[in-house]
Formats: sequence, C-alpha cells, structure tokens
Amino acid sequence: MNNTFLYIITVLIWGSTWIAINYQLGNVAPEASIVYRFALAAVILFTYCKVAGLRLQFSLRHHLQFFIFGLTLFSFNYYFLYSAQQHINSALTCIAFSMIMFFNVFNARIWYGTKITQQVYVGVFSAYSVL
Repeated sequence: MNNTFLYIITVLIWGSTWIAINYQLGNVAPEASIVYRFALAAVILFTYCKVAGLRLQFSLRHHLQFFIFGLTLFSFNYYFLYSAQQHINSALTCIAFSMIMFFNVFNARIWYGTKITQQVYVGVFSAYSVL
C-alpha cells in the first residue's frame, strides 16, 4: 500500500471517530461506548489476522505488556476523552487528544529506548502545523 492511501484511510477513520463519539454521548455511558468501540476493533483485527495468516502467540511477559499498554493508551485516555467531550466541544477535545503523538514519542523513548530521530521530530511538529 502506498503512503497516500494509508494517509487517506487514517484521516477518514480519525475524522469519523469524533462524529461517532458525539452521537454516542448522552445515549450510552462512556464506559459502554469504549467497550463497543474496542470490541468491534478487536473483531476486525482478529479477522484480518486470521485471513492474513498472522501468528498471534505471545509470551506471558508480552501479554502483560499488552495489558499495561491497553490500559494506559486506550482505556484510561479514552475514558477521559469521552468524559471531557460530554462537557466541552468535540473539536477542542480532538485537539487536546492529538497531544497523544508527543506522549507516544516520549514514552517510546522511556519504555523501549527508541531513539527520537530528526525525522520523528519533523513528523510530529509538522502534524501540529496543520492543526
């Protein structure tokens, strides 16, 4: 797949996320919305892995890392996002949530020792110039 196609898919999915969250809020509890969202994502990803023949066998240590990763990157921050969006404009929460790029880069450095290259700095900061 070329980068343009991947970029367009990302923009469409990311953009539709905020619309879906907006319609869910008030009708469904934030916790239930998050469960629905990630259950659907899990079904899609497991189906893709099955069709593509990808191996999904990991050690107990890796499962523990996945669990902590899921709690911190998806569970907690999405709960706070959904809760915030009940009180402020979705565009404002979208901009605040986009700070995740910075946290991902710095957490990769802290937890995995990943070097922050000049390309990463340019990518992260150029994304913010668009906002």
